[in-house]
Amino acid sequence: MYWTWVNGGQLIVHSGSMSDGFLGEIGLDGKATRFVVDAPGMFRTPAVTGNGRYVAYVGAGPNASAEVVVEARDASSRYAVAVFGPAAVGFDPTGDGLAFIGRAAADALDTALPVGPLRLLDAASGSVRTLLDGAVVAFFWAPDGRTIAALRVIGPSDDRIAAGHARTGGGDIADVGEIVEAVARGGPAPAVEIVDPPGLRLRLVFIDGASGAVRSQRTVHLTDPFVSQLLPFFDQYALSHRLWSPDSMSLVLPTIADDGAGTERPIVMPLSNPTSAAEAIPIDILRWTGGRAIVATGSPFDAVDVDGRRHEIGQANNVFIFPGVGLGAIAAEARVITDRMFLLAARTLADAVTDERLASGAIYPPVGDLRSVSRAIASGVAREAVAAGVAGIPMDADIDALVEAAMWWPDYVPYEPARPAERRRLFET
Repeated sequence: MYWTWVNGGQLIVHSGSMSDGFLGEIGLDGKATRFVVDAPGMFRTPAVTGNGRYVAYVGAGPNASAEVVVEARDASSRYAVAVFGPAAVGFDPTGDGLAFIGRAAADALDTALPVGPLRLLDAASGSVRTLLDGAVVAFFWAPDGRTIAALRVIGPSDDRIAAGHARTGGGDIADVGEIVEAVARGGPAPAVEIVDPPGLRLRLVFIDGASGAVRSQRTVHLTDPFVSQLLPFFDQYALSHRLWSPDSMSLVLPTIADDGAGTERPIVMPLSNPTSAAEAIPIDILRWTGGRAIVATGSPFDAVDVDGRRHEIGQANNVFIFPGVGLGAIAAEARVITDRMFLLAARTLADAVTDERLASGAIYPPVGDLRSVSRAIASGVAREAVAAGVAGIPMDADIDALVEAAMWWPDYVPYEPARPAERRRLFET
């Protein structure tokens, strides 16, 4: 099921596909409200403008396999653009412009996912213009609506993919550059599985949403999990996962540097969890960089051996910070949590990494040290609360004793099962 909120009490839902699907607006009671689309298209997420005036979706078209539709929720207007195959849509966060990708011609390369030129449909007038031609596989609006970051397949006129191979559906080995160029020019291409090295290079293009001008572009080498898990459903992920910074000045992408070129000790921190969802795994990162990378992960990973050296992998988890901060605040009866408390917590955590562990490559202490790290952070936070005048305890309070008294220890009274006669007497009384 794909869905997006219209407001606090209604949402647009696309469940199922084509004639067996449902596409329409429902309330919190699950009942259809304003409209239900008679001919839902291929299974993709719908979209709604920030002001709730327009909705957009991929429906079934009369002369094509699908059409991108934008219509006013009050039924005052409806515009449609034919696409040939899967399509993905996304509204300007601050306006009525609908960006979308999808095949623009019936004879274009047949793909199972949205691929095609990036176009912009004006919900108010129905006018359409192409922002970026070629095989665009994903796009992301900046929060201010001024810029679109698009990922486009590298074509013959762009940088060739110099390294890596792909295994085709028939089992043959082919150069990734040739396959990607075939996709870009609409030629035949088999199913592709990246095998060595991991990841995929695409062209990252920043486009001015108003003028359509290309502001800048570069080639990026993206990690396998991002390519295989997020990109195919980027339109749905865009509703909850923000790749842009709040000020619309930066974009975060999980990229692979070529052997960490240009960086003596590249820092790579794949933080997604669980372990199966990590953007990259430590063994690959260390091999790509010749063992030079500093690696920390959001999920637990065992130590790895690369070129005869053992690398410990620290777990970059907020469990090292927040329990200690909360414990210190409780012990000190703090009225507020200040920025300096978090700064002291971070410094205390860094001090907890021994020289030996740092030399092994880990920049976090072992998770087994969590209790001692939390105690040290709590004491530091409590002392800062007293020094800052935001604590409810006396200046001369024994901070360490207060923290120790507030900690919970999993100690239990030994359990001894009662004999049957004793149990009967208990129930009788």
